[in-house]
Amino acid sequence: MDTKTLRTKITLYKVAQILGLSRAAVSKWVKTNRIPRLRLYELKEKKPELFDPNYDPVAEKQREKEEKKRNKDLMNELRKDAGLPTKR
Repeated sequence: MDTKTLRTKITLYKVAQILGLSRAAVSKWVKTNRIPRLRLYELKEKKPELFDPNYDPVAEKQREKEEKKRNKDLMNELRKDAGLPTKR
């Protein structure tokens, strides 16, 4: 995988966070359009979905948003049942 492909799935800032690197270190990869082998292996271990050809980051973000809303609605329902004020 090269950096162009990686950037279609995740931001370099997120990659830096996941790998515990500085953004500057990850940004250097862009100049060569290559990711060091060991870092690629580490990223594959920590975020295997990035290497799935069917992975769609936009759909993933939407699923996360919907799950967050469901959880919020559930918490409000529980608060309502307990007689507590609900949150927006």
